[in-house]
Amino acid sequence: MAKACGLRIGPRRFELVVIDGSPKKPKVLSTLAGEFPPDAEDPIGAAAFALKAAIKAHRIPMDNVSVAIESRSAAFRRVTLPVTGEAKIEEVLKFEVESQLPQFNIDEVVVDFHVMDAVDDSSHLMVMAVPKQEIIDTLELCQQAGFEPLEIELEASALINSAADGDLCGPEEAVVLVHVGEESSAVAVLDGGKVREMRIVQTGALSYTPHGTPPPAEGDVEGSEPEGPQPIERAEEVIDRLRRELARTVSGARTTHEITTIHVCGFELKGLDKQQVLGLPVVFMSGYAIEGFEGDVHEEYRSAAVAFGTALRQIGGGLMPARLRREELKFSGALERVELPLAVMCLLITTFLGVWFMFQGKERESINGDLYFLLKSSANYMIGDPKKGQAGNLEYPPEEIVKYVNSSIGLGGGGAADSIRVDPQRSRYEQLDYLKRLLQIEQTKLQKRLGNDAEVSQPQSALKGLTLVLDQLAHKDKPYGRVSMRNLTSSYQNSARDGDFIEVGLRICFFADNSTQATENYERLFKDIKALPWYKDIIAGSSEPITGNESGIYLPNLKILLNPTKAGEPQS
Repeated sequence: MAKACGLRIGPRRFELVVIDGSPKKPKVLSTLAGEFPPDAEDPIGAAAFALKAAIKAHRIPMDNVSVAIESRSAAFRRVTLPVTGEAKIEEVLKFEVESQLPQFNIDEVVVDFHVMDAVDDSSHLMVMAVPKQEIIDTLELCQQAGFEPLEIELEASALINSAADGDLCGPEEAVVLVHVGEESSAVAVLDGGKVREMRIVQTGALSYTPHGTPPPAEGDVEGSEPEGPQPIERAEEVIDRLRRELARTVSGARTTHEITTIHVCGFELKGLDKQQVLGLPVVFMSGYAIEGFEGDVHEEYRSAAVAFGTALRQIGGGLMPARLRREELKFSGALERVELPLAVMCLLITTFLGVWFMFQGKERESINGDLYFLLKSSANYMIGDPKKGQAGNLEYPPEEIVKYVNSSIGLGGGGAADSIRVDPQRSRYEQLDYLKRLLQIEQTKLQKRLGNDAEVSQPQSALKGLTLVLDQLAHKDKPYGRVSMRNLTSSYQNSARDGDFIEVGLRICFFADNSTQATENYERLFKDIKALPWYKDIIAGSSEPITGNESGIYLPNLKILLNPTKAGEPQS
């Protein structure tokens, strides 16, 4: 039998057990426990780093790993269904239990079950619902730590498996099992070796203690101020609440046999074992001591019962199954339920594709026939058929076209006109496209020889540039006051940095009631010109006020640079 590793991952620490042997005689090879770093910015990453370091330091084999997670976010329900058999139960389980889990969205939880009894045609189940996010976070932690767990279960079910190996519940008695965790406690009731109750108490040994701060030690001087953040409640208050919850469990348990003992593992709360709950003794489970402890905070946690239980189930022992990594398909039925529909669907798709391929082949043959006649007609129209003495419409057909037709199509080069050879490098449509490209190349050559070279650009028009500026000055919707031009020039300019453009020079006067109004007029003109697509730059130079009978502003050296080719483009 291969070695199996059981790992309990809690919110603040972990315990790990490696066992070997058979389910009836398991042998513990090594144990290990450690603390997760408190108050880390990335809790999952910090926990994964601590776990990976501990595994590497102790050389723990992680090939066959099962993980138990804390049960604080889980919910347990007793459900009776009028069906038997796992396959039928899984078909209806989620729908039947949805109404009993109002705190969850049923699509966001994984639902597992354990058959407690099967009578006639009905099954009595213990149903466990766990949020999917809890499982996703656990898997991410494990993957960052460098291993992949084969299965995930709750610490409550692992506790039951551990108790079954230790023969803590005989066939004629009932017991209560308790695992005291950091922030919650898992409670289970076994009756005659069978599961009867499972619940979670939202109180743990460190429930009211800040992460990383130990509970107050015995013998603290009253009134002294211990260092670090203080717990909200004392350990005695945690014990009192656990005793109250255990009393509720014992009084409400429906068992055939009398409950004899309460077995506790996990944190060893001092004083809990010295108190009785409704007359029942509280006993700490022994035989699961941890040897390789890595932490220095929670030394009172020396039990690896939960980690042992999940490792035991990994080699085939225990009472409770672990199926929290089940696929979603199991909730709607086993894979076998969809095998036949999938096979029929695949057969129909294959048949459809075959028929579609046949129609596509027929259509391709028809298109190829049409392209054949078009290709033949194009070749005959251009160069004719010299063998039959038929001239084409090209009096002097280009050499490249004749060469391609003779070598690839077979017209005029000794080949029969009605047996066109297919160019192995091109389809018939690509042959037509290639002939078109050859004609365009010849057309471009002729245009260059005739001087109609489109690649040579014409210089920009100085007249058009001047017209654009004057049109803007005369725009009826853009009044700029009374304008007088003393001189007007327009010239073509070209530079290596800016390219070619038109420079319009003006000596211009803006008349108005005062110089301020005249300044506003020509600034409005500049603003409107800058918004036009042909604008390039404005060089205003210095201005001079006009005094005397008329008032205004005189611009003796105004230059407007523009690109007339952009005059037809829309404004940005």
